[in-house]
Amino acid sequence: MAKFAQVIECLKNGGTAQRIAWDVTGNKEIMMQIPQRIAKDIVPKMTSVQDIVKPKISTVGSGEIEYHHQVLIIEFKDDEKTPARATYYIPTWEDIMADDWRLTQTADSYIARMVNEREELNDKAEKLNKFFSSTIFNGLPDNKKVLMERQYKLMTEYVEVLDERIKLENTAQG
Repeated sequence: MAKFAQVIECLKNGGTAQRIAWDVTGNKEIMMQIPQRIAKDIVPKMTSVQDIVKPKISTVGSGEIEYHHQVLIIEFKDDEKTPARATYYIPTWEDIMADDWRLTQTADSYIARMVNEREELNDKAEKLNKFFSSTIFNGLPDNKKVLMERQYKLMTEYVEVLDERIKLENTAQG
């Protein structure tokens, strides 16, 4: 699972994100639109802009319209008749503080995949670490304890490697 700061990085890198809590209300994902500059000759043909505004756009500045950093929430309903629904997304404080974010990616957004892998592995390592203080663990034979402790060590080292790779990729792209 990911935190909101990781969601922002994922969106910047072309990925999408969703909260596990949203699964109860339908299939929803957030995405950042690709920044665009709409040429002056295209503005009058735009169906997403009200006709009353188009003349003003064409007479101000270069006559173009530009948008960037817009985040949409897309809701998918798989009933073979309802189109996907998109609207702007403004996170709530609950969304910002949540730790149930799941990151997805486009084919070229492998950073999001690494972040997901890192978070899932870290969660498993934390659970294993907590298990070490349980009575069940204390009752295991020593050879099993040694293997589990070795497993934990390898998991945490792998998390560190993923952290370094993610940092390197974010530095290279930023």
